[in-house]
Amino acid sequence: MIRSLILAILSFLLISGCGKKEEVTPTKTPPSPSQQVKKDVKEQTKEALRSHGEKSETLTVDMSSIEGRKLGGLYAEITGVSGTVGKRYEINYGEILANLWVRKISRSNVSQATVKAAEIPIQLYLKEPKKMTLRQFIAEANTQVSLVKGKMDWSAACKAYALSVAECKTFKALAFEVRGIDIVAYGMTEIMPSAEGDLNVKIMEILLRNAGSNYMFSIPALYDRMLSLGFYQFTSYAVNGGTAQGASKMNRFLPKETKIPGSVIALRNGEHHRAAYLFALDNLANLSKRTSEKEFAALKQALKQKPGDIVTFMATAHHAPALALKSMKNWLSKGAKGSLNTHLIGRLRPYGRKSDNNLAALEKLS
Repeated sequence: MIRSLILAILSFLLISGCGKKEEVTPTKTPPSPSQQVKKDVKEQTKEALRSHGEKSETLTVDMSSIEGRKLGGLYAEITGVSGTVGKRYEINYGEILANLWVRKISRSNVSQATVKAAEIPIQLYLKEPKKMTLRQFIAEANTQVSLVKGKMDWSAACKAYALSVAECKTFKALAFEVRGIDIVAYGMTEIMPSAEGDLNVKIMEILLRNAGSNYMFSIPALYDRMLSLGFYQFTSYAVNGGTAQGASKMNRFLPKETKIPGSVIALRNGEHHRAAYLFALDNLANLSKRTSEKEFAALKQALKQKPGDIVTFMATAHHAPALALKSMKNWLSKGAKGSLNTHLIGRLRPYGRKSDNNLAALEKLS
């Protein structure tokens, strides 16, 4: 019996591995093929962007107009100069643009559409930088605004927005108040990080003369996941031929040869200004729908005293349409007395000062 017991114990120990549990190493679940492809495509696109940037020429850039100023943040990122500014620099704007797009698509939640289209802006830029002065840039915007004014089917637009005869009259009057210089001021308010109008104008002049207008139209919006870019930082909420909202909604009332493309990535040269004006018209139509004849009379008088308030509305409506309309209605309900800026709500407040200063600085050029 004792022998049987000993044999049983030895058998148990042999089976259990001498009383020690075998350690099982957990295995990691391999990434799915689709996840791996997405990662590979993103990395390939980054390499392609860097390669495009290397093809761009390095320029000697005169920065004496802002010598002694300190640049940081977005100013440094788009100019290529950080810290206290000197007189001259060797700058490769193609490399800067490539790095900005690499940063954009490096976001963990970036859209596939953004990764897919990321090479297009820099390829277009390298092909045609379009160097010009700021005055020429404003003239280009003015040409686009005038084109839309002349070609727009205003009656069809008013009908689509369900505007009454009086509201349609208000809409057209507001639309014809807008100039090319207003559109550029609105763009500067969107892309430039500070409210220093004079500094913004000088930086615009440097970039347009050296990098070109297509550099400005190719800068990605760095802080969202969408395919968004350019001087006006358009997203698919502003330009979208599929949903026909924003600029694309107003675009329906232009003849075929004057229409803008259905996606921000397809905009070329002056079409960016045209899209900006169309987007402003969409917001002005929505404002007119909510404006009484009495309120419009007060607004008309206010714009005579301070035309820049229309720029403030365009810039704030670009950023947050509902808040901009609420701010404007609050101001109009009080007879449009004082400055629109004092009636801006919440995060819109900085936009008033920015747009005022940018327009004032641009007006000094003329």
